[in-house]
Amino acid sequence: MSVEVKGLIVEIFKIRENEYNLGLTMDDVPNWDSLKHMELITRVESDYDIVLDLEEIVSMRSVNSIIETLKGKGVSID
Repeated sequence: MSVEVKGLIVEIFKIRENEYNLGLTMDDVPNWDSLKHMELITRVESDYDIVLDLEEIVSMRSVNSIIETLKGKGVSID
């Protein structure tokens, strides 16, 4: 798991670190709404110096899908 992704998820969605897991989805996090999703997208693009297209943004509905999208952009995830 990437500490960076974990840190982003914990910070943006205000969850406890022990709640973080690869299977975590939008449905699991009460405040993962459209505004928080766009905050996540903005931070991901800024922190990883990438540009996401609409299809990628819409598909990022879980921790696992976020990590897979980053890998697809050539970001190295530990």
